[in-house]
Amino acid sequence: YLYYDIAGKRAKAVSVKERIVHLGFETSDSGNYQLAEEKFTAADAEAAPAKKRDLTEESLLRYNLVLQKGWELQAGSTKQNVLNIKAQADSIKAAVSMREEYSTALAILNSANEALAKGEYEYAATLFSQAEQLFADVYKKAAEKRAT
Repeated sequence: YLYYDIAGKRAKAVSVKERIVHLGFETSDSGNYQLAEEKFTAADAEAAPAKKRDLTEESLLRYNLVLQKGWELQAGSTKQNVLNIKAQADSIKAAVSMREEYSTALAILNSANEALAKGEYEYAATLFSQAEQLFADVYKKAAEKRAT
């Protein structure tokens, strides 16, 4: 069982690391990332199964912390972008001229804020990106209506 547990955790650690690298989150929590790398390497070199499992678990934990921090930073950054484009839309009264689309974008923004408050950073980042695109479209269409 111990070897199976080690193999499963090692596979998860590799998967999380690959995702971190793919998303470019290595620098979001560089201390934990470096520690995860060290623990992962030490686990590969360790002969004692119990120690190997502990090191693998530690590396998986650290990789997950890095991934979580990356999503948290991504959500915060995207939220600020959404608020900026929403302010632009508000400045030309897009909520009046594009009522339905604006309401949809606002509902998604509110859902994103709720997800952020719950600590669901990946989901929040996705919703903030959707809201950003919707508010940008609302702004563009409202500006076109206003110009004619």
